[in-house]
Amino acid sequence: DLELSAGFKTKEELARIPTVSLIVPRQEEPHHMNVILGSIYNQQFQRFEVFIPATEMGQVAEGYVNMENLHFLQDADFEKEALEAAKGKYISIIDHLAIFTKESLRQMEEKLRRNESNDFGSMLLKNFDGEEYRQIPCLSAAFGYSGRSRKRAGIFCVYDTLFANKLFRRDI
Repeated sequence: DLELSAGFKTKEELARIPTVSLIVPRQEEPHHMNVILGSIYNQQFQRFEVFIPATEMGQVAEGYVNMENLHFLQDADFEKEALEAAKGKYISIIDHLAIFTKESLRQMEEKLRRNESNDFGSMLLKNFDGEEYRQIPCLSAAFGYSGRSRKRAGIFCVYDTLFANKLFRRDI
């Protein structure tokens, strides 16, 4: 992330040259926006930008509102405008409540960067009810997990229909 040969960069400079663009449409539950933002800003990977509908500004915690890499766009054609405004080489559309681990973005970005033939990287999501994590059966099947062990990627990959757990390579 640091690219030491180019020297250290400030947060403002990094905000102008993101590697990953995250598009977060309006969430069904108002508090979900801050849960998602909390996990995004808790990443070890810092070269990202986030796009949120302007109507959600009132739902966003004060600590995030003035972040250099957080952008509010009008709702009319939010996803289209966000895709056009995105500067990152990779894009994720957070269409589902997703809590990223500290390494989620870094790992997906690294897989894409190292293998130019991959169009997207994906991660296994789990449900969290506030107390415990649970498998999402169709996603576990898509990732080749059975009740007993990890198996090869199987025919159930078609059931992984979410965008939130994927990082897509942009054609730029």
